[in-house]
Amino acid sequence: SIGLACPPFSLKTQFPGFDNFSFGYKSDDGNFYQGGLSGIPFGASSYGAGDTVGCGIIYPSLDVGGKGKIFFNNLM
Repeated sequence: SIGLACPPFSLKTQFPGFDNFSFGYKSDDGNFYQGGLSGIPFGASSYGAGDTVGCGIIYPSLDVGGKGKIFFNNLM
């Protein structure tokens, strides 16, 4: 899995995306996770050794109401 998280997320007890403090792209099923154990199909069906995957943030604009985005990519 690859993802983004903030405290109080713990890598010792779960994958990114399995709680409300993280977002994750899981390698075994290719699903996007945020806040639970039910993923949303995303990108390739899976990824593994030898694949190049990435994760990033597009910060929100400084305008009132601006929203940021996160993204994942999979360059198989």
